[in-house]
Amino acid sequence: MMKVVLYDARKESPTYNTLIELFIGEKNPMLISVPPGIYHGFKAIGTETAFFLSIPTLPYNYSDPDEFRIPPDSLEIPYDWGLAPGLKHG
Repeated sequence: MMKVVLYDARKESPTYNTLIELFIGEKNPMLISVPPGIYHGFKAIGTETAFFLSIPTLPYNYSDPDEFRIPPDSLEIPYDWGLAPGLKHG
């Protein structure tokens, strides 16, 4: 199983400030389409290996990147990943 979280920080979006938490796995498989500008992250939960396959619609452009990362404990996203203080993952 894995927990996938999506957050819309696009001020012009009708779903601005919307946060979605999904639990995906063998007994609950899903295909997720993440629109441009949506922050998203995932965390494996449980004891089995979890797989996350990302298939972008366009090749990554190193001179004009369209992917931005922020720390999982950022205050920009109103979500608590349950990380121990100082951990950036796990």
